[in-house]
Amino acid sequence: MLIQGTTPTHSFTLPSDMDVSDFIVSYSQCGKEILKKTKEDCVVKENTIFVTLTQEDTLKFAPDMLWCVQVKVKLQNNTILVSDNVISEDTVQWSSNKEVMS
Repeated sequence: MLIQGTTPTHSFTLPSDMDVSDFIVSYSQCGKEILKKTKEDCVVKENTIFVTLTQEDTLKFAPDMLWCVQVKVKLQNNTILVSDNVISEDTVQWSSNKEVMS
């Protein structure tokens, strides 16, 4: 559960052989996107993406409800990969997706 008014940092470790050029981290609740973080909003160290949410970010979420996060990456060869929707800091699974990053 995401607690309103807190400032959590979530980390997503990518496979070491992923040659990423861009990414988006999307947070949702009840099937609706609540928050989107771009590469510019995050810190990347080696193959790990760190996303720190602000108090304002976490106040956008309804209390006592599950939330999901999904990571979409664009590789150097323009392939788009999308993680499964995950709750909390579960292991992220990747699959190909022809959808364009928006």
